[in-house]
Amino acid sequence: MTTAPPAPTSPVTDDGELTQRWAELLTPGRPQEATLWLAWLRPDGTMVPTLIPIDELAEHDTSALGSGLLTLHDAIAIAERCDRDALHLTLTLERPGPLAEDPSEMDEEWCELLEEAVTRGLDQGCSFHVSDGRSVRQLMPRRFWPQPRR
Repeated sequence: MTTAPPAPTSPVTDDGELTQRWAELLTPGRPQEATLWLAWLRPDGTMVPTLIPIDELAEHDTSALGSGLLTLHDAIAIAERCDRDALHLTLTLERPGPLAEDPSEMDEEWCELLEEAVTRGLDQGCSFHVSDGRSVRQLMPRRFWPQPRR
């Protein structure tokens, strides 16, 4: 699926706005395969103009994927000239099947993987959403949101 580029000048300031941003970024339609999308928020809430899809998830070793996410996060932080712990990693798993009231087994496995591999490696952790191509739901909120400067 193709996406619109992130809108780096519009800050995201809370979990609701982040869920809405993901809904705007992902192209509507039913996905045929699972794709993990990665994006980053700067300390001021603006989005880094980089949106990375990871396809063919069944072929990835989950432990290697977790360490790869941290390596990629560090590379984005360097490119942005930003402290790695000030940059927020946000992910969305776009997958076939409807979003039920309760997370699917696959959704819960992704939460566990991210909790173990990514959240513990970053001071502020990460946030995680799932999408069925029609709607987006947050499963792991951001640990804290920076207070806006006045």
